[in-house]
Amino acid sequence: MLFRSLEFVVAPACVADHISLYYHFHAPGPCFKDTERAGLAQLRFRLTSGGAIYSFADGTEQKATDYHVIGPTTGASQVHAEGGSVHVFGMGITPAGWAAMIGVEASSLVNRVVDATELFGRERMDAAAAALRAAADTGAMVEVDRESTRLNSSHVAL
Repeated sequence: MLFRSLEFVVAPACVADHISLYYHFHAPGPCFKDTERAGLAQLRFRLTSGGAIYSFADGTEQKATDYHVIGPTTGASQVHAEGGSVHVFGMGITPAGWAAMIGVEASSLVNRVVDATELFGRERMDAAAAALRAAADTGAMVEVDRESTRLNSSHVAL
C-alpha cells in the first residue's frame, strides 16, 4: 500500500519574521489532487518533475513550474499534479518575507502562480533543489534554507 506523508517544521527564530513554517510532502502514485485552504504565499520546490495546475477561488487556472511561488490566496484552491510521485518541499511566506524576497506588491499576485526562477534565477533554484534532494530528512532540508540565509543576507530564503 502506498502512503502519503506530510511533515511540518515551525520556522526557527532566525527566519520566523519571513517564513511561517516549512513542509515536506510526498504522495506516491500517478497523480495527485487536493484542495488547499486560503493562506499566505508559498514557495514550493517540486523535487520530482511534473509541475502542477492550480485552480483558484477567483476562477483563475494556472500551470506551475517545478519551482514556483503562489501568491496569497483568497479562498480554497485546487492543485492537480501528474507525472508520477509528487515530492515537494515548501515554505509559507509571511507578509514581511514577501516584502523582503519577492519585491512586487503582493496584491498583484493574489490567486496567482509565478515561476520562481524568474524571481530568484534558474541557477540558484536548481542548486537549492539539488541540495534539497540530497538532504537526508526534513530537518536537513530546513538547514538548506537556513544556510542559504547565512550565505546571502540580501535574500531571506532559497
